[in-house]
Amino acid sequence: MSPSQRSRLIDELSHAGLAPGARVLVVARETQALAVAVESAGYVPVPAEPTARLDIPPASCDAAIVVDALERTEWDRWLLQQVRRAVKPDAPLLLVARNLWSLATPWDAAGLAGRITGLVARRAVERLVPRAPDAPLPNRRFRGRKYRGRVLTSMLERLGFEVESCEGGGTSAEWRIRARARDRGVLGGSVPLGPCAEHVAAYEQEFADFVAARDAWVRAHSHHALTHRAAPPRCSIPRPTRMRPRSCSRPIPTTRSSVAAARS
Repeated sequence: MSPSQRSRLIDELSHAGLAPGARVLVVARETQALAVAVESAGYVPVPAEPTARLDIPPASCDAAIVVDALERTEWDRWLLQQVRRAVKPDAPLLLVARNLWSLATPWDAAGLAGRITGLVARRAVERLVPRAPDAPLPNRRFRGRKYRGRVLTSMLERLGFEVESCEGGGTSAEWRIRARARDRGVLGGSVPLGPCAEHVAAYEQEFADFVAARDAWVRAHSHHALTHRAAPPRCSIPRPTRMRPRSCSRPIPTTRSSVAAARS
């Protein structure tokens, strides 16, 4: 990351209303360089490696910066879950991730062409030689990833962030997303839900036929559906006694004559 990019992130922190002395979680490939820039701006950096477990107390950070980290860890969603757990409600998140359709450098163009060629070749092979239904999934080695903007914003919203701005796209090199941690919606997401009574009424209206059939069945089988029968008494099962071997006073036959005598 260039110094200009680091200074731009620091400016975005100040524009987000972060007070001096606030704790900022820094998750990046170049963690130390970004942590020094955060500290020079008057904040308290909390550096963390993107490939390790974030051993940070819950709701202990006032903001978070995630730069060039999601692309390099296989479990990107889990990393964002840890970041969401570590920040306080309404804390700003600055996320920078590589763009899937980037053509900013010749290496990006070559990589995009290679991915498209590989996808087309894999689809052709699967059509010619279909995979068996019970065949295991191919074990492909993780080599990094790039993102589409819609995938990033959807993942953030499902993990409890409200996306405020999303810059980049097209053939630019990266996505720049500013979001805030919110405690509402589905699974902590940023889509608010109304009271439960509204959803019950909407369900009964949408599935009116099913509700009518259910009520008819309850009226026809009231003795099964409405009568609370007492639970059957518990039957006490006697504990099995330990069997003792019988004492045998007869000698064990060892020869053919003794065996014949024992049989007779």
